[in-house]
Amino acid sequence: MVTFFSPCVFPLVPAYLAQLTGTDVKGGAVNANRGLIISRSVGFITGFTIIFLLLGLSASAIGTWFALYGTLIERIGGIIIILFGLQMSGLISLQSLITERRIFKRGPKKSLEFFWFSRLWARIRSRLDALYRINSRFDIVYGKPRRNDV
Repeated sequence: MVTFFSPCVFPLVPAYLAQLTGTDVKGGAVNANRGLIISRSVGFITGFTIIFLLLGLSASAIGTWFALYGTLIERIGGIIIILFGLQMSGLISLQSLITERRIFKRGPKKSLEFFWFSRLWARIRSRLDALYRINSRFDIVYGKPRRNDV
């Protein structure tokens, strides 16, 4: 909780609340209903909590699986490395390591996906740039506005 009030995070709170509620910040205050802010904040926090719990559980499950089958995985990895070394040295020639295979064929649909990704990234990037500009006005250590020494 202490990091919430740190000079790095605290100036982001109004912008975070405005982004969360879909409103704007005027005069250092978010123009939104308290119930809307609280309900969306609780949803946001719940979502992050669920995601990180699932990440922790899956990492624990994968770690347990590696602990159980560690020696088998090491041996299979060693065999693969030896095969790659023999392929690189030219002692054996495995055609499956030389040829190219594509799982998904590229078509016009891909270009449409890249178009929508670029549109989405442009919107996210503009908001990130605004937050960076707001934070660049404050001294990182003391949380005070910077002097214009430039």
